Amino acid sequence: TKIKVISLMIGNSQSSDDTDYYKFSLSSPGEAIFSFSHAFIDDSSSYWKITLISENAKLDDQWFYIDGDQSTFSSDKLRLPVGVYYIKIEPFSYYVNDDYKIKLTFKSY
Repeated sequence: TKIKVISLMIGNSQSSDDTDYYKFSLSSPGEAIFSFSHAFIDDSSSYWKITLISENAKLDDQWFYIDGDQSTFSSDKLRLPVGVYYIKIEPFSYYVNDDYKIKLTFKSY
């Protein structure tokens, strides 16, 4: 799925091996913040792993783990150079067949 910068995407992990990828391109360098939300799960185990992958390898992969009882998450500002990126969202220790939302906010320099 190709997303626009400053987009809200809704996805779902339908099985323990269901991995979603979202692609975006930056034509100027800047700072990005990723926000992730899901319905509250009364469990502190990690349910999702989110990885930011740079297609041109100018950036070490960044990753975040989201726990069930962490219904909202926002990353720190990430400085990103021009390039093509992928957001990979995969179930981690557990999975739940429920929707999640991920939002990318970007501000160029």
